Amino acid sequence: MNNKGIIILFIISTIDSSNSFNIILNNQTEDLVTASAIIVNKLYLPILSHITIVHSISKENSQKFSDTFTSFITIVKTNLTYQIENVISLKQIFDKRRSNLIFIDSLESFKTVCEHLNQNYFKLRKLFTVISINILKETEMEGIFDCFMKRLVIDTNIITYDENKTVNLFTFFPYRNENECSNIKPIKINSFNSSIEQWNNDKFYIRRSNDLKKCLLHIGSAAVAAEPAVILKNNSKGALQVAGIEKDIFIELAHRLNFTPNFVIYLESVGSIFSNGTGKGVLGKVLEGKVDAAIGFVTLQYERAMFLSETTAYAMHPLALIIPNGEEYGDMEKLLRPFTAIVWRILFIILLFSSFFALIFLKFPKIYNFVFGRGVNHPLSIIIAIHLGVPQPRLPKRNFARFILLNFLAYCLVVRSSYQGAVFNILMSNDRKPPVASINEIMDKRYTFYIYESLSSRVQGLLIAYKNHKIFPNADIDKYRRKTLEQNFRGVVFNYENQIHYLNQLNYKKFTYTICKEHFLVPSFVFYFRKNHFLIGEVNSYIERMLANGLIEFISSKYADKDYLKMKPDEAPKVLQIKHIYGAIELYFLCNCVSVVIFIMELATKLKHSLRFPKIRAKRRSRISIVRPEHAR
Repeated sequence: MNNKGIIILFIISTIDSSNSFNIILNNQTEDLVTASAIIVNKLYLPILSHITIVHSISKENSQKFSDTFTSFITIVKTNLTYQIENVISLKQIFDKRRSNLIFIDSLESFKTVCEHLNQNYFKLRKLFTVISINILKETEMEGIFDCFMKRLVIDTNIITYDENKTVNLFTFFPYRNENECSNIKPIKINSFNSSIEQWNNDKFYIRRSNDLKKCLLHIGSAAVAAEPAVILKNNSKGALQVAGIEKDIFIELAHRLNFTPNFVIYLESVGSIFSNGTGKGVLGKVLEGKVDAAIGFVTLQYERAMFLSETTAYAMHPLALIIPNGEEYGDMEKLLRPFTAIVWRILFIILLFSSFFALIFLKFPKIYNFVFGRGVNHPLSIIIAIHLGVPQPRLPKRNFARFILLNFLAYCLVVRSSYQGAVFNILMSNDRKPPVASINEIMDKRYTFYIYESLSSRVQGLLIAYKNHKIFPNADIDKYRRKTLEQNFRGVVFNYENQIHYLNQLNYKKFTYTICKEHFLVPSFVFYFRKNHFLIGEVNSYIERMLANGLIEFISSKYADKDYLKMKPDEAPKVLQIKHIYGAIELYFLCNCVSVVIFIMELATKLKHSLRFPKIRAKRRSRISIVRPEHAR
């Protein structure tokens, strides 16, 4: 077998080592082969049917490796497929190598493996087993473990033999205590007994990512556009400290995984990851290795998942639109609002019929005196005065007429009282017209879509459809949210619904935001760690448990209660001001204008009548002048 990257595929159904191969190995190599085969049978074969083996062997040890590997596959259980690859010619494959078995002969040969130790070639969150066909010194094993530690791979074993020709199994525990959190010193966890051809115990893998021994975990906290996931507060000394949903979740994770969270505050947004592998914001800090994880209302996105490792989604919140509260009612509209259009029609019909019958009864004096009473003049004025609540100076003398009047007064009293009470409540409230209810309605009214910068990549596809949009810096998000409270603002602001719950809960005594009933999408919210971080598996496991037992929902409810989405600000009793009676003033001037028109019409009618019949008017005057009283003669 040469060292130029030849790939050999062995498909083995049944192999009898005594008949098929005639290989003579020394005792220590034979022990190494047997010990390695036992570990492979214990750790890999129960879950894999195909094993890929990567090797990095110098030329002088190529024959030794060939004999060792050939003997190795005769001992490992059958009915498996094997693939062996030279590390120099490794190719990127879609289904990453999952067995992570590596043969080396020295630290120098492992350096080539270390150069390829990334997510393009291996599944880094799987167990790595390094098998050395030569003796490895402690310093050499430290160099191997250092390579894995820098890549956040701590599930690593080394099988080698010592000067006493004893095969041993080594690993490392980076987290010893809170002051020793990157220890790469090899620790022997098992030894092979050549006399019985068995390991001394069944300890081949030690779980170490569930206890970090109080070591620090640096968590980048985005402080812009991240409420209620990340909230900045001042402690008793006046220094900024982190609070919020995601901080509390990490505190719970810290209790379970025994690490000390160090929340690093960044006065910027969560940022973005670009397709070329660069980033900005807090996610950029994770990409550069300055922090271990990022929090701050981070959604799951493809570019982020390419270069960082995401956790299980801890929540899903709809992406909503903050909309203006609706236009204010006009002054005249407020006077008409107490009754619906149907009620106004009925009241007008009743008024019309009562006036009509009153005019008809005027033609029949007996019926008129029976219904309205003798001496009661101007029935239309009386009907209007009763509607307005004006007291009647003269009452009819007959009982029937009084009963009719009493019924009409009672009817007008109920209508007038209901109207007055409703008008007062309307004038005292800040009630507005219904806001927009759908995205189509928003587009029909040509509202502008306002999107903060870090969210623009999330809705990039939507921006093509909504051409009337504007992207603004993350730092201005609160300014644009408050613009939706202004009466003349014609725009909507993208925001996550959970953030609106929190803001309404925080400010409900002063104001509340209104969101559109129609949502865009429902993204998943996750935490991002450095790529292939060893804690991902443990964190995912605990997040799933916390979701199942309702702990995350309980934590979220402390900061963002959904009931506050529909709450209105508390309004203290108000004193009526001039603006509250604008409608009445407008109605007064309108009635005066009508009165002036009627006055002009009366003058015009009298003038026209006098011009049309001048002789008649002259005769009347002469008659009046001729007939004089006796005392005047």
